Amino acid sequence: MRIMYCHDGTEGAQQSLERAINIFKCDKPDVVLVCVAEDVLDASLEDETITEEYQAEQGAIMRKAAEWVAGNGLEVDVLLATGDPRKMILEAIGKKSPDIVIIARKEKSAMEGVFKKSLSAYLVKNAGCHLFIMGTS
Repeated sequence: MRIMYCHDGTEGAQQSLERAINIFKCDKPDVVLVCVAEDVLDASLEDETITEEYQAEQGAIMRKAAEWVAGNGLEVDVLLATGDPRKMILEAIGKKSPDIVIIARKEKSAMEGVFKKSLSAYLVKNAGCHLFIMGTS
């Protein structure tokens, strides 16, 4: 069994990852951690530096998450990508062919719900595989 967990680097995502691993670890799945840093549209030198720092920070968070998964006796692979999270996660699904994709649903304010598209809703429509959407607490 292969599970893919979409991690955004937040504490809530880490807590959801730990709950998911506790649910599935008796099946000894291979785990793929996916983290996507959104691209900066303005290509100024300052923005590139900020993006590089953010990517390095996300990489460190993913290494720590991978160590936690491995510490639970599971094989783990980490994919770090830059771009539109919806597209990059679909690409990762195509490359890794997971049996299930797990994402943590973020709580949104009313305004965020109006202006931001839901990653989970997008994946439900387009992923073509089983999804497990976890709440964060």
